[in-house]
Amino acid sequence: MIFEVLILVLTTPTAIKTINYGRWARKQGNKRGAFGLYLLALLTVVIPLGIYILNILR
Repeated sequence: MIFEVLILVLTTPTAIKTINYGRWARKQGNKRGAFGLYLLALLTVVIPLGIYILNILR
């Protein structure tokens, strides 16, 4: 349980920082780069959460 909380505590600020960087890239006119950063931020949270759910269901 502590390990899962630690993973969420580490990935959430990383995703927030990546989203903010994507917003900055969008303001600079880099639409594809911003989309890639948004996708990276989403995967940063979804992949560990998905692995955790798959381990619970096993």
